[in-house]
Amino acid sequence: MPHLRENLSILDLDVPGEVLDIAGQVLNGTTVHGARYNEATLAEIDTERCEQAG
Repeated sequence: MPHLRENLSILDLDVPGEVLDIAGQVLNGTTVHGARYNEATLAEIDTERCEQAG
């Protein structure tokens, strides 16, 4: 539960629109690509492959 509270605390931030615009220019589908984790790490993390759960 502490992590949930910490994650939800972002909702209390007031981020100016221009900051979000700049962040969107820097971090987007063109500038960020590839896997989040390498294969060795993925073997230990099952949440990244949840679409394959069945």
